[in-house]
Amino acid sequence: MRSALAAGVWLAVLGGCGGSAPADALTFVERWELLGVTGDGAVLDARVTVGNTGVLRGQGRVEVDHWPRAGEPIRYARWSAPAATERSADGRELRLDTDLLRGSGDWMETWHLRARSDDANGVVQIQGRSQPIPLATATVGGGSWSVGAPVGSGVLRGWIEAGERGGKVDGWGIVLRRGGDGRPGAERRGLYVLSDDLVLGVDEQGPVRLVWGRLEGRELDTTDARVTYDDGVVGIDLRPADSLVVRFELSSAGGSTDSTAHWTAPERWAASWLGGRPPRTVYGAQVKVVAGEVGAAPRRGVVVWSDDRPLVAPDPVPEAPGRRGRGR
Repeated sequence: MRSALAAGVWLAVLGGCGGSAPADALTFVERWELLGVTGDGAVLDARVTVGNTGVLRGQGRVEVDHWPRAGEPIRYARWSAPAATERSADGRELRLDTDLLRGSGDWMETWHLRARSDDANGVVQIQGRSQPIPLATATVGGGSWSVGAPVGSGVLRGWIEAGERGGKVDGWGIVLRRGGDGRPGAERRGLYVLSDDLVLGVDEQGPVRLVWGRLEGRELDTTDARVTYDDGVVGIDLRPADSLVVRFELSSAGGSTDSTAHWTAPERWAASWLGGRPPRTVYGAQVKVVAGEVGAAPRRGVVVWSDDRPLVAPDPVPEAPGRRGRGR
């Protein structure tokens, strides 16, 4: 099965080929990302990270951001100590104190995330609708870095709440897995189309580039796929290998995270001295097809952007009176 093969490749990446394993390196980090957009346009951005780049070797961190189109987001984040961080050998189950991330399935994978505290709770599932996307790996920054998509097209379901905010989440989602002991750089460009008929993703970080696409069951030719940028508006162009071109019109669901917020003071000082790091910006989007033979059905997308070039973000939508509350 492709999942078993992918797990074997990840074990090879983590195990190295002699000497100390990459997982022992101080630069080693591994991250799982659950990204999704709901039927009403809210955005899910969940990250589970383990590695040696923090204050303590083997620490874990869980971050769950739920960005509605209007109103305040729900933002959950906490560390787990190394003694409270458990990772299975194949990386498909992680326990970080009382939080849990687990992957299951062979031909198609399903990933479950449970995060809970006194302030916020979330239970999320992304069920794959196709086989996992194989890893892309490159040597960079004195080590290796890999990116794969255990779920490149999936169904998102769950519940996220904080006090009286939040409620049911239901829509489309993907699961990404990235990591290694290399240093690919802080810049990241990820554009993902999430819909029933069109699935398309371009994920770029340093020299590592993962691309996949399918339209109505047909595999798209992504040989020439590239991220386009035009005065803050981003898109994906598959020409000339394929005729499809799409543009992402950002919605009001989303925001930015300071990627150095949880660093120590010396680490933040060093980052600023080296020129700083662009924030992690995530937005939902309406995806418009501007070239290619594709139906007119509405399609949603997610943009993950860590780049010095700014995005043109829309004005926030004011929250309607009485809209707050569970089940929104």
